[in-house]
Amino acid sequence: MSAPTNAGTYYIALTAKGLKKLQDDNPNYSQESTVPVIDGTNFKVNVPTAITVPAGLTYEFANGIPAESGVAGSTVDNLDLKLPENYELAPDQELPTSYTFGKALSQNLYIKLVHKTAIVDPTDSATNPTKDESWFKKNDLVKDVTRTINYEGLSEEQLAQISEDQKKQTVEFTRTAVYDLVTGKLVANSEGQWTAVDGKDTFAGFTPKEFAGYTTNPNKVEQVKVTGNDKDSEVTVTYTVNTQTGKISYVDSDGKEVGQTPLSGKTGETVDVNPQVPAGWKIVSGQDIPKTVVATADGIPTITVRVEHDTIIVTPETPPRDVPTGPVPGDSSKNYDHFDTLTKTPTRIITVITPFGAKLIITQKVTFDKVTGKVTYSEWKVDGNTQWDAYTAPTFSGYTASQSKVAAEKVSVDTADSNIKITYKQDEVPAPEPKPDKPDKPNKPDKPNKLAKPDKPAKQKESN
Repeated sequence: MSAPTNAGTYYIALTAKGLKKLQDDNPNYSQESTVPVIDGTNFKVNVPTAITVPAGLTYEFANGIPAESGVAGSTVDNLDLKLPENYELAPDQELPTSYTFGKALSQNLYIKLVHKTAIVDPTDSATNPTKDESWFKKNDLVKDVTRTINYEGLSEEQLAQISEDQKKQTVEFTRTAVYDLVTGKLVANSEGQWTAVDGKDTFAGFTPKEFAGYTTNPNKVEQVKVTGNDKDSEVTVTYTVNTQTGKISYVDSDGKEVGQTPLSGKTGETVDVNPQVPAGWKIVSGQDIPKTVVATADGIPTITVRVEHDTIIVTPETPPRDVPTGPVPGDSSKNYDHFDTLTKTPTRIITVITPFGAKLIITQKVTFDKVTGKVTYSEWKVDGNTQWDAYTAPTFSGYTASQSKVAAEKVSVDTADSNIKITYKQDEVPAPEPKPDKPDKPNKPDKPNKLAKPDKPAKQKESN
């Protein structure tokens, strides 16, 4: 026969073995009581309508089968009834020790039983009904609420310096429940309230670790009280690299700063060094000025550049528009000095008045230039020849110059101008002298007598 299919409460007399098999085959049914059962050969077993005892199950009295039926009014003492394992009497029940028969032929003794239960508490390992240490967690009696702290903007090396309790925080909660010793399951909806282990029910607040050259946001992770119904959460701490500042400092020969160029860059960045010398100054040659500098957590190191006064060369040939005027770039409270004369030209003028009234003017010049800077002047420099050249006055027949020659003269910047005038005077005509008499012609000399030719000498004999 098949097991009962209708829901409800049924009363049936079974042996402990039969009862266990019924429970194993029909876990959705709960047997609340058991009664002594009488052998059907001598007694009638009262089974509720529509209930069929499954095949293979036996039933008997707890103390065996009586040999005869009870007589109305008689009492059976020492029933010695035994409760099935993991069952107990219902709250309004007592386990009888005797039974008195009535007149009815079919008589039943009903005793209501309920499943035994136990309180299971994760904080007390002795209440674990199994040997599985994770049984409490598997049955949702233990849970962790976690707060994860994420960090952005840090290197792996920096991240490794942050303590683990500032990366992940956990609050452990437990709760009790009622465990059914018959079904081996928790009684539905029997769980208690979640309780933090050891009363530690907060995520600790803390100030994130500082790294030089970085700014944190937020700068504090708040303490938070946690309940067992809270969900896991996350907090992100962002580290932003600070912008560091520095400067290029321009100093004069006395070490006094006369200007600066600002530098900026984030911590760890390489910053270009591009000097921009203040107006009116120039960089002293021969310096080893770095091309770049690294921004550190303490700022950008100062780059010192030695400078000196710049000069503006002005010559007599400099166009007026290029000659600086007005405020000095290095100090707007000052103006450029007024330049003195940059050229001196000592001049010698020779005026020649000819006998015929014409005027010849001969101009001789020596030019000296001065080159100037902002304030100081150079020495005078000669532009060309350093002398007035010699001059010879022209000649006119019958006239004599007042000065036939003007000598050459060395000229300096301090030589004064000179004016020389040359005039002519007519020469006086002398009286004519008488002509001398012509001399007499001389007599011709007599011709000399011819000389006689000499005699030829005699020839001599040669000696032997």
